[in-house]
Amino acid sequence: MMSLQHLTDRANWVTIKEGCYIDKANRLFIKNYPKNAFNWGGYNFQSRLPIDLCDGFSIAKFAAEPIVTQNEIITLAPIYESDGFSLTADSCRVLGKALSTLHIIGSDLEYAEGVTSKSSQYSDMSGWDKVVHDAESQHWRNEREQIIRSLPPITPANRKAILHRDFKKHNFLLCAGKIVLIDFDFTAIDYLAIEIGNFLADLLARGQQEEIKAFLDAYLANAPQLAIDVKSCLTIFLRYLCTNTFPWYCRESFSTARFNEVKAVRDESFNVLKELFHAGHLEAFRTLA
Repeated sequence: MMSLQHLTDRANWVTIKEGCYIDKANRLFIKNYPKNAFNWGGYNFQSRLPIDLCDGFSIAKFAAEPIVTQNEIITLAPIYESDGFSLTADSCRVLGKALSTLHIIGSDLEYAEGVTSKSSQYSDMSGWDKVVHDAESQHWRNEREQIIRSLPPITPANRKAILHRDFKKHNFLLCAGKIVLIDFDFTAIDYLAIEIGNFLADLLARGQQEEIKAFLDAYLANAPQLAIDVKSCLTIFLRYLCTNTFPWYCRESFSTARFNEVKAVRDESFNVLKELFHAGHLEAFRTLA
């Protein structure tokens, strides 16, 4: 394991973005977090997962234990030489099998120790009352409240498990022919449909219908025991987007650039699902796909 002494000279750190650095001398990818913002449950879950989750798909591993200082926690990971990654039908088949395998593992309570469990039914809009400070955020709230009134509630049949919660293109690397999943910062226990819907919305925004079918076919074939109702995934994810106030509740702690970056990603997902909702196509999604 690498000691804190190796990191004392931060002159070697090259900033990639806020909180993320490269140490070329030690070939490390470094992230630092305020102590109260580090997800120990996500770190432990990632560390316990098998490196090779399925054929063609791996989990990124750490180079050392997290380093805990007085004010922050620092994680160290090896630098992965990525060949670039594209969402093709073939890669989406691998991703469908990988995500279903991750969800099967995440359904095992043995892995749940220390992982935050989300208790929300995503029906309460009151969180917006704390973040509405201007006309723009008020518009966001009003638009979402109108939609959620027409969405069906989440039923007990919808299963929960430990989720990655950011299973999207920006967290995939292609290394030596394998897809590598990084960044378990948002890991928590929540509805499987939210994670599936999040990934599908990403593909929908890009008009990738063939890739959607490849992903869903692989997911469902690999995990029939999860009994996923595909038609409900986008509806539940839209319910989540309507009630969840991220990144608005982080507006004061995020830099303007970081806030706008995250907001743009949320806007993209919300807008594509909003169009499907107004066209009456959310529940017919599996047929459309």
